[in-house]
Order: sequence, then C-alpha cells, then structure tokens
Amino acid sequence: MCRFGSGPFAETRVFMYQFPLTHCVFAIGEHREESRLSSNRREEVAAEVAAAHDRVRAAIAGLTEAEAAVIGPDGWSIKDHLTHLTLWHEMRFFEINRIGRGGQPSVPPTDEQQVTPLNDTVAAFRRGLSLQQVVADLEFAWSMVEQAVAACSEDRLEHGFSGESGPVGTGHDTSHAWMISVLRNRPA
Repeated sequence: MCRFGSGPFAETRVFMYQFPLTHCVFAIGEHREESRLSSNRREEVAAEVAAAHDRVRAAIAGLTEAEAAVIGPDGWSIKDHLTHLTLWHEMRFFEINRIGRGGQPSVPPTDEQQVTPLNDTVAAFRRGLSLQQVVADLEFAWSMVEQAVAACSEDRLEHGFSGESGPVGTGHDTSHAWMISVLRNRPA
C-alpha cells in the first residue's frame, strides 16, 4: 500500500503500485504462484517471508545515513520506504494473530487514495529516526510477523494469506526492495 505519483514510477499501475512494466514480473508476478495451498503451508509461508526480507536486506546492504535520507522522485527517501514497511508489518503482526485465533481480517483491501494519508503521516513522524533505528525497527517488525506465522494454526494459513497485500505482505516487501534498488542506482 504505497503511493507513487510522478516520475519513473508512474509508467504502469500494478495492484496499488506504479513502476515500469519491465519489472512487474520480478516485483509481483512470482507471488501469485506462491499463494497456492500445499501440504505444509507454514513452511511455505515462512520461506516466502524469509525470501522477501532477504530481498530488502540486499537492497539496503551498505546503505549510508546520507544515502538513506535523499528524497526520491516519489517524495520519499529510502528511509521513508523502510519505515513504511515497518508500519505495515507492525499491523500485519496483529492481523495474523487475529486470523490465527479464528477471527476475520480487520484491515480491508484498500486503494492508494485511502492509505496515502496514513503512509505520508507515518513517514513524516518517523523521518527523524536514524537509519540504524529504522533498520532495527524493521527487523523487529519482521520478527514479530515470523513469530505470528509460526504460532498460527496450519488450517488458518490458507490460500490468499500471503502475497502482495495479504497479511504476510511478501509482495509488498519485494516491491519496495526493487524501488529501493532503483532509488540507490539513479543518477545523482
């Protein structure tokens, strides 16, 4: 649930994201295939989560505080993207626990117009945090999601539980990993 308006991310709209069509298969397409049921859904979801987190870690490897603070063409810095991921994983922790207890998801599918004010507000609130704290907060939020998946009963880890905007949010991480890589590699 991101907002991207103009510039290099505005060429094509996929789900709630805008980025060049050549990257759609990498950023999102693979997750459609991964969301089918298997005999051991917990291991499948845990592997999907770990792979998405590793993509973000690879995208930010060696990132400096100065690089992380540069505002991109979308109005967000890399650090803003990371705090955004943290927010949504904090929310996912509660969603997964709710679903695991037999409840219904409380965060309905949303569109860009609905989440942009929340995303922008949280990015602004957390903008003053150091890169070290932002990364530590994201790692902690990821660990909360991983614990929630591990504690969730197998029968609740059903089709649609993960992916682009599902409670696990692996497509969301992968999309932001790609966007962070683009921001890091853009000409100065």
